[in-house]
Amino acid sequence: MHRDEIEEGRDGSDMGKVKIKGLENTLWCPVKFVEYLQKHKVLTQKITYDYEKLEQDNVNVAIGVFNNNHKQHKEIN
Repeated sequence: MHRDEIEEGRDGSDMGKVKIKGLENTLWCPVKFVEYLQKHKVLTQKITYDYEKLEQDNVNVAIGVFNNNHKQHKEIN
């Protein structure tokens, strides 16, 4: 995809392409790349990250443990 854009005369940095002197590999700025995809309506679905679900699952478990402990503490007192 980025090769097509560059061949059409667009600057790869608009898409988040980063070239660092001395490095063979091209790096990408993920934030700028996603912004580019959203701007040009290339994305077909919302981007979600696994760590968000994992964090939410951990929060839900912690809330459940807290509620169970609180309930047991009330029953004892």
